[in-house]
Amino acid sequence: MNEEFHWNEHEDCDEIFYVLEGELFIELENNKTISLKQGEIFTVPANTMHRTRSIKLTFNLCVEKASNNIRGGNR
Repeated sequence: MNEEFHWNEHEDCDEIFYVLEGELFIELENNKTISLKQGEIFTVPANTMHRTRSIKLTFNLCVEKASNNIRGGNR
């Protein structure tokens, strides 16, 4: 990842982010931004509008249900 992803939420599952290399920013609907560096992990609860972004190339592992209802949104 080396740019921002669109705002979205997962209706029926949490989403876990684990940073393998670089720094990942997770912006949440309450105007809070989480900064994750290599080796750090964060869980976005189901039904939470969020988006991810990075300033430079970042490698992360994203874990969620194989089949889930992802809703996009505008902020």
